[in-house]
Amino acid sequence: MANTEFPAIETSRLVLRPLALSDAPAIYAYQSNAEHYRYMSPDPPVSADVVAEPIRTWLALPAEERRPCWVIVLREIDCVVGTISFNQLDRTNSSGQLGFEVAREQWGKGIGTEAVRAVLSYGFGAMGLNRIAAYCWDGNVTSRRVMEKAGMIYEGTLRQVRYARGAYHDMRLYSQLASEWRTGQPLGHGQ
Repeated sequence: MANTEFPAIETSRLVLRPLALSDAPAIYAYQSNAEHYRYMSPDPPVSADVVAEPIRTWLALPAEERRPCWVIVLREIDCVVGTISFNQLDRTNSSGQLGFEVAREQWGKGIGTEAVRAVLSYGFGAMGLNRIAAYCWDGNVTSRRVMEKAGMIYEGTLRQVRYARGAYHDMRLYSQLASEWRTGQPLGHGQ
């Protein structure tokens, strides 16, 4: 699980490749859409430079401290249409937490589900993780469907755990276990 350099991951429609500073303008282009940010805590970025700053910080970390972070490239048009990453890794307990986003104009095309499945496979396979979780705002039906279609199980709702835009928000927690990924059968209680 101590993989410090992570590979590009290819699916039938996507290439997930490690994030690069040169990706900031493409990420800014879709993140500047207010609809994209409806279920996110911060406000949309005001420039590509604002997007570039956390990328610079991430790239400045020693390789062994970087958590895997990929841009989602739609192979057909060779364009960055999202990101997916392990926002948290707990190496002691072999678990991780995913975060993902897809450009608004690509919603409803299965891109998020395809990317999440690919990263679940990488996490359980190459990284040797036992549990991978993700969560979304309670009202974010699109993200809920992505996680469910990718095989993740709804665990419960974290009540008013996120404060954003002047209010507290509930978050829905999903996860998948390595044993479920291997067999394709959920062990949890579902919804």
